[in-house]
Amino acid sequence: MEWERALTRHFLMVGTGGDASPIRSFEVSDETIAQAGGFTGGDAIERAMASFTRHVVQAGGLPDALRQGLHPKMDAWELPGCFAYLVLTLYVASLHGNGDEDRNGDFRHKLRRFLGSDRTFMELPGVAGMWASLQRWLARRRQDDGSYRELVFPEVPRNWVHIGITLKFAFPTKTDVTLMASFLHDRPHVAADPLRLVSEFASLIDRGRRSAGMADAFEDFRDAFAS
Repeated sequence: MEWERALTRHFLMVGTGGDASPIRSFEVSDETIAQAGGFTGGDAIERAMASFTRHVVQAGGLPDALRQGLHPKMDAWELPGCFAYLVLTLYVASLHGNGDEDRNGDFRHKLRRFLGSDRTFMELPGVAGMWASLQRWLARRRQDDGSYRELVFPEVPRNWVHIGITLKFAFPTKTDVTLMASFLHDRPHVAADPLRLVSEFASLIDRGRRSAGMADAFEDFRDAFAS
C-alpha cells in the first residue's frame, strides 16, 4: 500500500511546485520511482527498485492484475489500488527494447525480460481494465478534492486493445532519450535552426526507433511550429 500511496502522490497529485496542469504522459524510470518513494543518497535507485520490485512485482497479485485487472480495493485509504501495477507497465514500456517501441510485441518481450519469465503474456486485457478503473477513480476524487490533476487519455489505435494506453502514456522512454541525445550530438547545427531540426528529426523518427508517445509529441510540436 505504501508504494500505491507514494506513486499516487507523486504522479497524480498537484506537485509541491504547484503544477496542476493536465497529465498527458508519464516519465517512469529508475530515477522517478526513487523520487516517488522518497529515497535519497548514493544508493537511492538501487534501494528504491529493490523495494518496488519486492512490493509490487513479487507480491503475488501481478499476474491477475495484468490478465484480469484484479487489484486491491483501497477506497478506505483514498487510493486507486491499481496505480502501482500501471506504473510497472509504464516502467516496462520505457525500457530499451528491440527498436519497435510502439509495438505490442516489443512490450511483451520487455515484460518477460524484466520479470525473468518465459510466459508469453499474450493476453493482457487487465491493463486496459485498470486504466479504466483509474479513470473512474480520478473522476470521483476530483469532484471532491482539487489536489488531483486531470488525466487526459490518449487516442489509441483500435487494435491496441490491451496495452495501447500504456504505450501512449509512456514518454519519454529510455530509447527516446538516447535517440534525441544521439541526434543532437551528431547534428549540433540544428540547435540554432528550428526548421532544419524539424525536417531532419522527422526523417529519423519515421524509422520507428521511438515510442508512440515520442511520435505523438513530435507531431504536436511540428503542427504547433507550423501554425
